[in-house]
Amino acid sequence: MARNNFRQALIQVAEQAEAAGEISRRDLRRIRLASAFDRVAAKLEDTCCEEAQYRGLAAATAGPGAIDWMQLLAFVKEMLPVVLEIIKTVIGLF
Repeated sequence: MARNNFRQALIQVAEQAEAAGEISRRDLRRIRLASAFDRVAAKLEDTCCEEAQYRGLAAATAGPGAIDWMQLLAFVKEMLPVVLEIIKTVIGLF
């Protein structure tokens, strides 16, 4: 369930970014495809969780499942470049 919350937020932000011309359609497809894999989604969410904790947006003791990502859409949007780099690194997608 928690991963779904993160994935929903990520996809929503990516779709908005693509519509605004901030990322390419190809990047949107990368994000959709990669986040469908549990291992990759876990890596993406863990990285975003750590950064949210570092920035004080989430409690230091909060695990990824304890964060309501839909409340942090602006933060998730800021993380899109990092997300794309992780996708390229972890699975070499495109």
